[in-house]
Amino acid sequence: MTQGELKSNTKLSDEPLWKIEVPANRYDLVCLEGLGIALKTFLGLSEMPKYSLKPSGERVIIKKSTEKIRPFIVCAILRNITFTEESLLRIIELQDKLHGTICK
Repeated sequence: MTQGELKSNTKLSDEPLWKIEVPANRYDLVCLEGLGIALKTFLGLSEMPKYSLKPSGERVIIKKSTEKIRPFIVCAILRNITFTEESLLRIIELQDKLHGTICK
């Protein structure tokens, strides 16, 4: 069977196929949750989330040995959030994706 025959004889789904290109500056789109928020906003189903930043007074200390490998660090303190096992795994997955892309 040739590729042309396969295309004409095979119907995989009636659902539309979406192709989403993620630009290099949109790290929020590398996880399912971020993609869902962006898609709902784009389709007008919800408003863009509004986040606020407030200084906490906390400090992060970076050892000199780590500074050579990771000269920059970003961190946050999230309040009033309850994690389930699944949501915690999703956060870890996002961290792994960020590490594998922008942190290389």
